[in-house]
Amino acid sequence: MSGLVFFVLAAAAFAEPKPIFKIDGLSPREGGAAELLETFCPGQVEVGEEVKCREPVDAGEIPSFDCPPKARMVTRGHFLSSKSEDALLAYTACEPHSAHGGSTTLLTRKGGVWKRLWNKPGLITDHCHRMTIRSGRQILVCEMTEGFPGVTGRGLFVVDVLREPDVPRNYYVDVDFFDAVDEFTCAGGDVVGGPITHSYIERVEFHPRPSGDGENLTVFAQYGKAEKTAEMIETCSSPPTKPYRIDFLFDGRTYKVAPRSAGALRVFSQR
Repeated sequence: MSGLVFFVLAAAAFAEPKPIFKIDGLSPREGGAAELLETFCPGQVEVGEEVKCREPVDAGEIPSFDCPPKARMVTRGHFLSSKSEDALLAYTACEPHSAHGGSTTLLTRKGGVWKRLWNKPGLITDHCHRMTIRSGRQILVCEMTEGFPGVTGRGLFVVDVLREPDVPRNYYVDVDFFDAVDEFTCAGGDVVGGPITHSYIERVEFHPRPSGDGENLTVFAQYGKAEKTAEMIETCSSPPTKPYRIDFLFDGRTYKVAPRSAGALRVFSQR
């Protein structure tokens, strides 16, 4: 396989993935990230093509990274209570891969002033869907795509700011309620006859519950598994896939697979 073909395929694999549901976040400019970043670096926020602090930040409870915090997404809502005015600011500051390369901070507005409540490296809230639960508070369903040598993974997870302090968000702990893993045959070290999995999420649909307590959801995804052939390795091709529908029910806190979809979910658990 030529180096050019490998470069093109690798670039496609790690490009920004297509959205799988409507994102409720706002761009840094639309979401007022400059005002939120003032809680990190007062008087030092730069607004241009990017919205970021001028210098790296060392502010006590905020881990000190090598780069100035740069806003990526702002998701506003009623996360603390049905009447609170809150925001989740997703940003990057050269976090390590173990922290998924990003962070999120929770802010609330009182008396017209934004106050930062906590900051969490490894919590990625760039692509999230906001939904209202029984109390009138809002929580998020988020998705994240990560790349590793020879594989990418895309997962779905719940973010509830009241429970978030107890949830680990790092490379070593899997808190997703659904994952799709895609392996590549041209990553080096490929062996004819070795297994390869090709799976991906096509889209996610949300279904409001009659009770008004959150939303159920449906994942439409593809899955295929095969043994590597010499031709697959040479052409960087993937095995064929089959479509699957997996329904999840919201239980007031998180998502559990619907009994009718348990078999389909087990398919995606195979590696």
